[in-house]
Amino acid sequence: MASISLADAQPPFVLVLDLGTSSLRALLFDARARAVQGFAARRAYRADTDDNGRATFDARALFATFGDALDELVSRIDFEIGAVAASSLASNLLALDENDEPLTPAYLYADTQNARAVDALRAAHAWDALYARTGCPLHTSYLPARLVWLRETQPAIFARAKRWVSLYEFFLLKIFGQSAVSHSFAAWSGLLNQTTLDWDDEILQIANMRRAGPRWQIVCGCPRWATARWQILAAVVWMRRALPSPSALAARCASFCPPPKRWRNCRAVCGYIAWTKRMVSSG
Repeated sequence: MASISLADAQPPFVLVLDLGTSSLRALLFDARARAVQGFAARRAYRADTDDNGRATFDARALFATFGDALDELVSRIDFEIGAVAASSLASNLLALDENDEPLTPAYLYADTQNARAVDALRAAHAWDALYARTGCPLHTSYLPARLVWLRETQPAIFARAKRWVSLYEFFLLKIFGQSAVSHSFAAWSGLLNQTTLDWDDEILQIANMRRAGPRWQIVCGCPRWATARWQILAAVVWMRRALPSPSALAARCASFCPPPKRWRNCRAVCGYIAWTKRMVSSG
């Protein structure tokens, strides 16, 4: 990664948050996408695992870790920030109640407790057509089998859940009171029809999910509590989510996918890139 001293860096600056599987990083980049030396904070952690296939995070604890890393980086900054952007591990899920508080841990892509749901869905549905529409095979990593497993094993929680979100969407809810998701991130769910760029109706029916349209907005400004904590970010544009990661993007576009599915995935991702360029160029 190219880096540069603050004295030689070119504004505007972008604060970047990287929520990964094993650590969270808060970094500062200049206008030429160079990391600014001396402006980085990192927090390491581990998923909760067991011999039954569990791989989860405590969402509240991880948000506290996020806040701690952001505190450290922001404390070093006494100049204007142009925007905040983020990347996040993809294909994770947690249930929230009516107050947007977690009802479940965040289930990661590595969690395989839903393996039997994969087998049941494969036996009950013609998944090739769904695979063609979503670009995601029937697999423990994706959300259709995860949601069916949760509905069958935790029916009371499933019925109580008011919304299902990823970890970073949960972070946005905690900060702004609202959340959104990019096309590229939604494409990892196994729920997105990549021709219409909307949730797939048949898969929603299989998972017994209510429709709530994908939200691709940006947000500017923090609520009062966040402004008090991170004053320098009070009027900064928070870009909802960058691509999951360069390696993940490459895997989605090129690895083991028949050409039609490959191009559907590329179209969803490139559509997000084009949307971002329009947003930036419009001022």
